[in-house]
Amino acid sequence: MNSAAQRKVAHAYAAPIRYLFRCLQISWEEKALLILEMSSLPPCLPRLFIDAGCREAFRRLLPTLNLALSDEQVSSETKDLIRRHKKDREPSEVSEAWSELLTQASLVHWA
Repeated sequence: MNSAAQRKVAHAYAAPIRYLFRCLQISWEEKALLILEMSSLPPCLPRLFIDAGCREAFRRLLPTLNLALSDEQVSSETKDLIRRHKKDREPSEVSEAWSELLTQASLVHWA
């Protein structure tokens, strides 16, 4: 399947897969294993589940996503997607510094 077709599939099925992922009556650990098992498939399929998992429970799935990054069988496209989600969702040192600065500023009573 060419990349344009993969993007169409990913776009068309993104919302239903997110809904399915949200409604699955299995534990988060099993959902994480599902993502890890799917990460060796063609890139358009794991992308749907990784997006759904990251939107629903990024923090709980982070250990599994880290495992997928170190797995040799995971495609580079899937690893790039995981890295992008991590970059978007993990707080950076800069944002933590700003958060601390704003907290300190809110404690100061401006006269």
